[in-house]
Amino acid sequence: MKNKKDYVINMVGAPAWYLHEYPDGRDPDIPWREQNISTIGYHYYMTPETAQRGLEKLPEAIKTKPKDWKLEEWPDLSNMDVFK
Repeated sequence: MKNKKDYVINMVGAPAWYLHEYPDGRDPDIPWREQNISTIGYHYYMTPETAQRGLEKLPEAIKTKPKDWKLEEWPDLSNMDVFK
């Protein structure tokens, strides 16, 4: 068991596919634009602890200049299995 998330999901007996589906069908350890998304994911409840961490990071995020994405940097969705 890697972390608390795995423990909670395993304790409630969720099916294995749910581990992949809960973060919108993406692998949280791989940048989204490098992934071949093969299933539709689902949104999930944000815990109060996660919301608090986000609020603590917000002031610094506001000061950070956003990335200026170029069209070439976006993935071609037609190549992802989920859209075939």
